[in-house]
Amino acid sequence: MPFDFLPDIPFFAREAVVSFESIMDNAHKEQREGLNRVNKGELFVLKHLYHQKEPTTPSELSSALQSSMARISSILKSLEEKGHIERRIDLHDRRNILVTLTTEGSDRIATEMNHRRHELAKVFTAMGESHTKEFIRLLWIFSKAMACADLSEI
Repeated sequence: MPFDFLPDIPFFAREAVVSFESIMDNAHKEQREGLNRVNKGELFVLKHLYHQKEPTTPSELSSALQSSMARISSILKSLEEKGHIERRIDLHDRRNILVTLTTEGSDRIATEMNHRRHELAKVFTAMGESHTKEFIRLLWIFSKAMACADLSEI
């Protein structure tokens, strides 16, 4: 295994990076395809609108999802063509467009979220209770480390 990258990083951490990348690269095809579908952005927009529960502007979506306005416009066009969202002019400020989730869009995201939760529950069941609890504990630590500029806070 090539460990010549990041020479000032401890060996175990470099080894973990290679292992992590290998695990992620070798994910099952179906899981990769699911992630690719999510990465197209539609589900992120639908989920945001679902939790927002009120009309949202494209610029708010762009900011919330850290995506370009061009990408958001493309996603909104696709979702509107599918009948999952509606766009209308804001009556209080005619310069703004408001985006709302339709019943079809709400049903789609609820179905997707339930499917993902069911699949995760099956994985955690297969892992067993103790491994699942340890995984979640370690994931919290990993998440904090990713978010912290000062890793001594962990």
